[in-house]
Amino acid sequence: MAGQNWRVLIVDDEPPIRAELNYLLTQDARVGAVEEAGGATAAVEKILSFRPDVLFLDIQMPGTSGVQLADSLHNLKHPPAIVFVTAFSEYAAEAFELDAADYVLKPVEQARLEKALDKVEATIAARKPAAAAEPVRRIQGERNGKRSYIPVGEIAYIEAKADYAVAHTQVGGLFGQRIDIGVGAPPGV
Repeated sequence: MAGQNWRVLIVDDEPPIRAELNYLLTQDARVGAVEEAGGATAAVEKILSFRPDVLFLDIQMPGTSGVQLADSLHNLKHPPAIVFVTAFSEYAAEAFELDAADYVLKPVEQARLEKALDKVEATIAARKPAAAAEPVRRIQGERNGKRSYIPVGEIAYIEAKADYAVAHTQVGGLFGQRIDIGVGAPPGV
C-alpha cells in the first residue's frame, strides 16, 4: 500500500548513518516525515512530541542502549513499530524478544530496507483493531413452516432443545422451532 505517510524516527549516535538511512527511507512512498535523534534521551523527547509510527533504532549507543529504549516503549499506549539497525548480529534474538518488526545489519542497502518496510507494514496492519461486528438486531426463525424474523429486544429468553432452540418473547409467546442466529434480515424484510 503506497502513500501511507508513516512518521519515522531514526535513532543512531552516528550522523552519517542517520543521514544515509534518512535518504534511503525518503525513497519509499510509504514514508512521510522523517526525524532524527542522536541518542536515547533525544529519542524519548522526539517520540513524545513527534509520535512516530516507526522507529529505526541502533542498538549500541552511549548511555541508554537501543534495546533498553525499545523495552521502555512497551509502556506507551501506541508504541511505534521498531526496526533495529546495527552492525552487530549477536543482538538479533534479544531484539525479536522485544517484538521488533525487523533487524537490519549496517551498512543498510535499499533492497534490504524495502524488505524491512514490508515487515513494518505487516506489523502496523496487525496492530490495527479489527472492525467491530455489526450488532445482532433480529433472529431468523421458522414458525409454522415460514421464515420469520423477531427483534432481539422482544426476546425474553431462548430455550435450547435437542437439536433446535425456541425463542420465548416478552409477551410469553413462542417464536419458531428452529432458529438460526444471523445479523439482521436482508434489506426490505
